[in-house]
Amino acid sequence: MAEACTNPDVRSGFTVTSSEGDEIGDVCNNTFSVVNGVAEEAYWSDVDKSCVLPTQPDLKASSGKVIFLRAHEVGSGWGPPTDFLDVEVVFMLDSDPSSAFGFQLRSDGSEPTRHAMFATLNDAYAHDLQVAVDYFVDPGKQNGRAIRVALSR
Repeated sequence: MAEACTNPDVRSGFTVTSSEGDEIGDVCNNTFSVVNGVAEEAYWSDVDKSCVLPTQPDLKASSGKVIFLRAHEVGSGWGPPTDFLDVEVVFMLDSDPSSAFGFQLRSDGSEPTRHAMFATLNDAYAHDLQVAVDYFVDPGKQNGRAIRVALSR
């Protein structure tokens, strides 16, 4: 994917400065990782001076009662610039009030699932019910991207 993005025309593209004109994926051939079940080829990083493997933060889980629930316009997001979430729904749990979780409500293949997540959170907030959330959070950040929400006991 990285090579395709940096080489939109087969006659040009970014090349590795420490190599004989190899493109960023070529120099790292046969080095890969699996992210979300998909094999991803490593790519050359001039900053790291080595091949870099795509990674994904570890999936985390939390549970608690919803103490804050907000829906807002596309693009307004949540959080400070150093921990910003590009999301339309934001919520907080009583078990960790210093962290926020969020997800998008955009027109894509996940829209029905995310609307169901929002409805679940809304019911939990209105009826003081506990929820369980699975989320990704980048290292050193407080705010996470929610991927699943469920009512729990």
